[in-house]
Amino acid sequence: MKLKEFFNIISRGFNDLFRNPSLIIPGLLLWIFIYLFSRLSVVVNHILYTTSSLIAWLVFFSLVSLSAMAFVFSGLIKLSKEIIHKKKVSPRDFFSNGKRFWFGNFSILLFILVVGIVIWAIANYGGIYIGKLLGLEVNAALLLYILIYFAGLIGILIFLTFSNVCLVVENLNFSGAVKKSIKLVKKEYPATLALNVLIFVVLFLLNKINGIWIDLIEYTLLIPLFVLILTRFVLHCVK
Repeated sequence: MKLKEFFNIISRGFNDLFRNPSLIIPGLLLWIFIYLFSRLSVVVNHILYTTSSLIAWLVFFSLVSLSAMAFVFSGLIKLSKEIIHKKKVSPRDFFSNGKRFWFGNFSILLFILVVGIVIWAIANYGGIYIGKLLGLEVNAALLLYILIYFAGLIGILIFLTFSNVCLVVENLNFSGAVKKSIKLVKKEYPATLALNVLIFVVLFLLNKINGIWIDLIEYTLLIPLFVLILTRFVLHCVK
C-alpha cells in the first residue's frame, strides 16, 4: 500500500464519522453499559470474600463485557460497510447485525484475549528465567521482557488485526475470518503495523489523562472512528 493510500483511508474515516455522527450512539451505549456494570462489579467485589468466588465473578464480568463489545462491534462494522458503500443505514441494521454476528466476534475477541495472555506469560516468565540464567540485573531483565512481549505482538497478535472486520464484511465464520485477516496482514504488513502503532499511540496518550470524560471520548468517538478506518482498510485491500 502506498503512503498516500494509507493516509487517504484514515482521512476518509474521519470524514465518514463527521458525515454520520449517529455512529457515536453505539459507542455511547457501550460506554454506559461498561460504566454501570463496572460500578456493579465494585459492589459485588465487596460482598464476595473467597478467592474462588472473586475469580468466578471476574470471569463472568469479563465474558459479559466481551459479549457487549462483540455486539456493538458487529453492528458498527456492518454500519461502516454500508456507509462506505454509500447506502442508507438505520438502527435496525445495527441491532440485527449485532445479533447476527455477535457470537463470532465474541469468539474472536476471546481468542485475541487468550493469545495476548499467552504472549504476556511467555514474555514475563521467559524474561525471568532467561534473566536468572544469564544473571541479568533488574533493568536488563525488564528490557528483555519488553522485547519478548513486543516480538509477540508484532509477530503473532498483529495478524488478528482485521479478524472482527473480516467476519462481518465478508460474512465469514471464526476460522475463515482469522485466515482472511492473516492473509491481509501478510499482504499489507508495514501498513498494518503502522496502523496499529498509530492506534496504540493515540490511546496511550489519551489514557495519560485521568477523568471519566476521557473514557467517554474513547467509546463515543475513537471506537467508531477506528472501526470505520479498519473497515475501509479491509475493503480497500480485498477489492
